[in-house]
Amino acid sequence: MGNKGQVVLSIGISLIIMTAISYFMVPYLVPKPADSEEIPSGLILQSTTLENSTYIEKSDSDLNETIIPSMETIITTNGNSSLEVTFSASMFLYIHPDLMHGNAFSFNITLEIEGVVNQTIVIFHQRGIDNSSFIFAEFYPYSVYLEAKTSTLEAGSYSINVWWNSNGNANGLNKLTNGYFLASNPYFLNVKEISA
Repeated sequence: MGNKGQVVLSIGISLIIMTAISYFMVPYLVPKPADSEEIPSGLILQSTTLENSTYIEKSDSDLNETIIPSMETIITTNGNSSLEVTFSASMFLYIHPDLMHGNAFSFNITLEIEGVVNQTIVIFHQRGIDNSSFIFAEFYPYSVYLEAKTSTLEAGSYSINVWWNSNGNANGLNKLTNGYFLASNPYFLNVKEISA
């Protein structure tokens, strides 16, 4: 074998040795990708906020439980997470002058994660018992804040709604509203999926 043959043989043996070294050593030098990335606890996986500033009102004569306009959504989760949901609004209780002394009425506002949890606030008013006569309507402001948190949930779709209803019909046209005269206040539904 001549010099050319020895050079070719040397190159061939070198390639075989380098291939073997690469095959066995590279896995130790380059880290393997993780099979499944662990998501840290408390991480916000998804979030949505619904906002509406359209004027809304619920009369005390309307005893039907209805969804507050635009305050409904569906969230789909991948599991091993929880939901944190809030509803906030600046509301006004409008009291008609015909409401008799000592009469009372109330409204419920309920934040619901369907089939999981719900939270309710009651807005109540009773006209005082005195001899004065009322000739003008009255407005009372109410800050509404509801919060619902779940435990760890399975993967699936969850319906979230904010309901309201009157608990009884008193004298006069009394109502719960998000504004008066020409102004209306926005109201918000905030939904977060949090890793467990």
